[in-house]
Amino acid sequence: MGILDFLFGKKVEVEFTDDGKTVRRTVAKKELDNLVDKGLAVYGGAITAHVLDPNDGYYTEEWEVGEDVEPEIVAQFAGPARELYVLVYYERGEANHMFAKKEIWEKQRDIFRMIEEGVDQDVIDRHMNELKRKIQQK
Repeated sequence: MGILDFLFGKKVEVEFTDDGKTVRRTVAKKELDNLVDKGLAVYGGAITAHVLDPNDGYYTEEWEVGEDVEPEIVAQFAGPARELYVLVYYERGEANHMFAKKEIWEKQRDIFRMIEEGVDQDVIDRHMNELKRKIQQK
């Protein structure tokens, strides 16, 4: 890890046990990723999943990292508050999960609300086009 990554790179909070006490530290994300790659650390713990489902609407669930969701997904999509934003879609009746950054997920949630409230299709289309632009910018 270079000095610039150490000084200016993304930081993450880690939690570990030292002499029976829980300790929290902020470290460079690349440092944590290196430790995980070497098998010296794992992404873990519970994380809150904010889920938008066309059948069930909005709900939250607590997911266990490594059991309910892959650590790589958490590393890529979870924010500092350890929250994931999930969109459910169905193929041939089977539910699938798509993960999104919070900003994109919130736009999708707004579109869900508009559909439920019976908002004019032109307004929904404008929001859909804005969402597509944001996704293309990423």
